Amino acid sequence: MVQSRDSDMAKFIDLTGQRFGRLTVVGRAKSKNRHTYWNVRCDCGSEKSVRTDGMTRGLVKACGCLNNEPLGFVPKMAFRKKDPRIVGENHYLWKGGKPKCKECGAKLSTYKNKYILCADCYYKFARGKDSPNWMGGLTPMQHLIRGLLVYRNWRNDVFRKDNYTCQDCGARSGGGTTVVLNADHIKPFAVIIRENKIRTLEEAMQCLDLWLVANGRTLCEDCHRKTDTFGWKTRKLLTTYD
Repeated sequence: MVQSRDSDMAKFIDLTGQRFGRLTVVGRAKSKNRHTYWNVRCDCGSEKSVRTDGMTRGLVKACGCLNNEPLGFVPKMAFRKKDPRIVGENHYLWKGGKPKCKECGAKLSTYKNKYILCADCYYKFARGKDSPNWMGGLTPMQHLIRGLLVYRNWRNDVFRKDNYTCQDCGARSGGGTTVVLNADHIKPFAVIIRENKIRTLEEAMQCLDLWLVANGRTLCEDCHRKTDTFGWKTRKLLTTYD
C-alpha cells in the first residue's frame, strides 16, 4: 500500500521553540542525507544546525561551549567520552598515580609494585637482609659460592686444561653433537668448605683449596653423576666432620 504525501506530513513534529540542554530550536533547516536538521541558538549566543535525533536522544546539548568551562560544569556524559580536561590529576577517580621509588624518587612502571623500589635501586639496596624476601639466609653456602665470578673463572680454567673433553669417557662437543660438561672437584667441594670452616663469601674467596685448577677435572654430565661425590652422595663423607 502506497502512503500519500499527506500521511507522511502528519508524522512531522515541529520542534520550534523547544529547548534541549542549552539549545533553543529557532526553526527548521535544510535537510541533509534524508535527515531533518534544525537551526538552534545556544545560551552563549552562537547558532548552528543540529540533526533531530541528536537533540531528542540527548547526544547534543550545547554548541561546544562546554569545552571552555571549568570542570564543575561538565555533564556526566563527558566522563564516558574521556574528556581531555579530566585526565590524570583532574579525574574524579585520581588516587595519586603510579608510586615512586622510595630511594631515588623515579616513577615506577606498575601500580602494584610491592617493593616500592625501581629496578636499579632494588638490585643495589634490596639484597641480602635488606630484601623483602629475606627469610634468614636459607640459601646454602655452596650455591652462593658457585655464583661468584672467581668460581666461573675456575670452571673455565678447568675446561681449558682438559681441552673441553670428558676425562672419563672422552666425550666432547663437535660433529653436530653437543655434550654438557661439568667442572668437578676431585677433592669434594663440600668437604673443602667443611674442613676450612667457611661461613662467608669472603672466607671462600680467600680459600686457595677451592680454586686450585689441579683439583678440578672435566666430566660429562653422565660421568659426573656416576662419581661417588655427586650431589647427595657427599653426605657420607661429611658425617666424619660432624
